[in-house]
Amino acid sequence: MSSHLLSTLMLVVVATSCLVLCGFSEAQNVCQFTPNTPISYDSIKSCVYNITLDSEISKQTLSSIQKTIPMYVFREYVKNATDPRFNIRVDLLAELEKISQETFEYDFDFHQSIVALFRQLNDGHTLYFAPQCYGNLVLRQPFSIISYLDDADNVQKIGIASLNNASGIIDYYTGLGYDLKKFVGGEITKIHGKVAIRHIVDWANANAGGYKDEGARFNVAISNLFMTRSLNRLGFPVNGEIVSYEILATDGTTSTVNIPWVGSSLINYQSPNDFYASCLATANRARLTNEEKKVDPLQEKRTLPLLSKATKDTHNIVNLITGDQVNYFQIDGKVGVITVESFVPKDEVQFAKDFQTAMYLAKLNKIPRIIVDVTNNGGGEECLGYALIKYLHSNAFSSNFETLFARTDMIATELGRQLATAGTKLSPDADSIWNFATWKTIDGKNFKDETWYTNQKSYIRGTDGKPAFYSSILKENYCQPSFDNYYFTGEDLLKYSPDDFILLSNGRCASTCALFTRHLQESQKVKTVVVGGLSGQPQQIAQVPGGQVYEFEDLLADIKSLNINSDVTPKPLPVQSRFRFAIREAYAWNQNELTPLEFFFEGSDFRLSYTKESAVDRSKVWIDTMKFFDICAKWQTKACNLTNGQGVQNCNTNTGKYVPTCILTSCNPGFGFSAEKKNCIPCAIGEYNPGQLSCTACTNKPAENAVYTNSSTTNNCPFACDDGYDYNASKNTCVISEDMKVGKAFFGIIISLCALFLIFAVALLIVTVVMFVRNYKRVSGERATLL
Repeated sequence: MSSHLLSTLMLVVVATSCLVLCGFSEAQNVCQFTPNTPISYDSIKSCVYNITLDSEISKQTLSSIQKTIPMYVFREYVKNATDPRFNIRVDLLAELEKISQETFEYDFDFHQSIVALFRQLNDGHTLYFAPQCYGNLVLRQPFSIISYLDDADNVQKIGIASLNNASGIIDYYTGLGYDLKKFVGGEITKIHGKVAIRHIVDWANANAGGYKDEGARFNVAISNLFMTRSLNRLGFPVNGEIVSYEILATDGTTSTVNIPWVGSSLINYQSPNDFYASCLATANRARLTNEEKKVDPLQEKRTLPLLSKATKDTHNIVNLITGDQVNYFQIDGKVGVITVESFVPKDEVQFAKDFQTAMYLAKLNKIPRIIVDVTNNGGGEECLGYALIKYLHSNAFSSNFETLFARTDMIATELGRQLATAGTKLSPDADSIWNFATWKTIDGKNFKDETWYTNQKSYIRGTDGKPAFYSSILKENYCQPSFDNYYFTGEDLLKYSPDDFILLSNGRCASTCALFTRHLQESQKVKTVVVGGLSGQPQQIAQVPGGQVYEFEDLLADIKSLNINSDVTPKPLPVQSRFRFAIREAYAWNQNELTPLEFFFEGSDFRLSYTKESAVDRSKVWIDTMKFFDICAKWQTKACNLTNGQGVQNCNTNTGKYVPTCILTSCNPGFGFSAEKKNCIPCAIGEYNPGQLSCTACTNKPAENAVYTNSSTTNNCPFACDDGYDYNASKNTCVISEDMKVGKAFFGIIISLCALFLIFAVALLIVTVVMFVRNYKRVSGERATLL
């Protein structure tokens, strides 16, 4: 029997004994709950606070978490992430030590202290959920609320869309004397005396967690978390049993109504012993499903569009595909809408077929514009996200390791080193993050041993100036099977520019969904629109891009399978609580510095407020999104033509239209920019331009005995050798021609003969002159004698 299993069984025995011996009230009807029926607030609270804390359970729970926290990849960053958009200052190990020093009377309060600590991280990958027995208890208010922008006064408001009759609570309220139907369609103006929207924003910031963006936390509060609270994630309301509302009804009357929380239980309980037994860990505890592990715990599954009367009357919306996480709609034969509900399909092959079929139908029906709606997409299989990116832009992301995969790494710990070392014994195809074959280097080369983890680099995270050590940069080596489900030929795709392709979400696109959307956003392949949140406030298209989540139970499984037994290994949690954390961080693609995506704020291009109608009908959100096809984002440019050149029109962010002025960016091949003439003119002889702005001197002709004869579009300008020279291509030189050699020899002979003739003529002349002088002297002498 393993030590982990033995310790779990021992704690079960101790805790079970405590059910009988330690502090349980046997008050009548305590913890006697029928599933899915209304239970009073006091009854829920009496059950929860009937269980005192077992010190052994608290010690082991804290010990296990404390030994695991060093592996949390953002451990150092969150100590002082002072960016005002995040503003997180949490030293997890120090805070856990404080909790260990506190005195808790009740089990519930102990676990809630840990829940609240991790909630401060605003990281959906890193959470602690109290034992499932508390998660089986839910507190509810009767309203399904929405937030919308009122066109009349341009003020964001909280409305009551409908009544929430989960577990039959509306009849329960009716029995208490409440007439709630009259409030449907009304506006909640105040909660506990504070302006309603401000109250919910403040509540969400303190209690929602999960997301870095305030707007996303607000969205999840509005959607379900404010009105429906599971006790393994949230404590009892700080304002007690009653919520005080000020409501403006549709008839114009305002009233203050105090409504109590009503509880329910998901399963049957007969006693406190029965209830607490469902809190304890057991040897045969069911493991989390693949979907539960990979999807954001706050994800809410959506229904198909309601297609409200106003929508039906004004638009023709046709549902052409209802697939495995992928649906396809067409609006008026002009816009295609692909919804991706999550990246955890039942069948990956079918998921790929559905998405490709949707894009093919768009081409077949000549649909010029596409919206991909990832609202509430909680993520899933990482490789599916990368496969969609690669499919949509196969040319841009053809190189997996250079352009597709994000740079990632893990924080270095002793436990991680032991796991990585033991992982070298795994077979190359073993599915484990500790297998060196799982990863490739930053440039796509294979790792051969544990050096992927042990060759470490130090970085300073946060602003406290202290370095921490991290693994090598890692890229995935396991996505090819997902890629094989797609055809990267582009034949089934129309060519959609960013003007015609929009990513839409409510900011609650998480994990794999975040990698998918953020990569397309950073590479400027799409425009992004976020709906909901807080009016006028920037918000990101996605949350929790972290890199990779690691469930605590998976860590324990890896420790066991790799036979790690040391002082640094955590023991199993003694109760059925859930702990997960980010083991790997991903970096922004377009940043030279290693900036973690988790802490790199990148607001969406456009913000869209809900209306009363669109808040309950997602098809109306699509229709309202369509206007952004005709509005350019600030980073966008539009190509335009100039005489002998190309240019761009920038986006005027005030009008959302491209400016009419075409700004020259390049000259056509063979032309270059003239500052004097302020346009593109032919390159001068001996210059070239392949399509840039300026001409450049060619360098291809031989250094001597050659001249350029024209310009060119490449560094291969035409040239000619000087007269009497021939071109030697192998040596790129101009050499003397054969005819020139013969001519020079003949010319040399002629010159020599001429020189000889000249010498002879000169000699002859000299002789003649000498003879003439002598003869003259002789004749002169003779004449003198005669005289």
